[in-house]
Amino acid sequence: MKDEVLSNLTHVFYITLKDIQLEFRRKYEVFSMITFAFISVLMSSFSIGPFSPYANEILPALLWIIFLFTGMLGFYTVFAREMEQGTINGLRVLPTSSQTILIGKVIYGFLLMSVVELFVVPLSTVLFRYSFNSNPLFVVLVFALGTLDLAIVGATVSGLTMYTESRTILIPLLTFPLVLPVFIPSVILTKNLVYGLTFSFALPELRIISLSLIALLVTSILLFEYIFSD
Repeated sequence: MKDEVLSNLTHVFYITLKDIQLEFRRKYEVFSMITFAFISVLMSSFSIGPFSPYANEILPALLWIIFLFTGMLGFYTVFAREMEQGTINGLRVLPTSSQTILIGKVIYGFLLMSVVELFVVPLSTVLFRYSFNSNPLFVVLVFALGTLDLAIVGATVSGLTMYTESRTILIPLLTFPLVLPVFIPSVILTKNLVYGLTFSFALPELRIISLSLIALLVTSILLFEYIFSD
């Protein structure tokens, strides 16, 4: 049992590493994501203005909307890329479960979006004169949970649509309902982080996010074996 767990963790690591190395070799995908997010924040700053009294109310929702569309621009192609390059059969013959492959793709998506957020969040705080007054670790936790949700949905939807040619239509239709249960409380928490929200007062939203993430991850893992078997 212990050897099997270690083997699965090793496969997760190498699947994630493979995608990261491929991303660094190409660079244009992560660059296009950062560019899109940067332009979105910049245009919004000109529209709303740094001294707007409504900036604290608008920016949290704006940030998560940018993350959502940036994610769709980027890592929703993780399985479609395997199909286009003919490497999907190589993943199928690996001596590991399809769930392990899914988890590797989720971690890759999470890391990719985290890179984008490292650029976007500081930029938005400067342009909108926006600051988080809560514990920095708690701020990171809120963004990490929302990003993890986006990564799980992204990998699952990418797997569901990799066999179709109409993925550009299906991806938004499948994505929006799946991310809402986590994104709505994430927006609420992000807004309250400005006012020094503490962990104890955030427990209702954190419970909703945690339960939604667990349900989404378990469902994705159970379904992915059928998705990946073609």
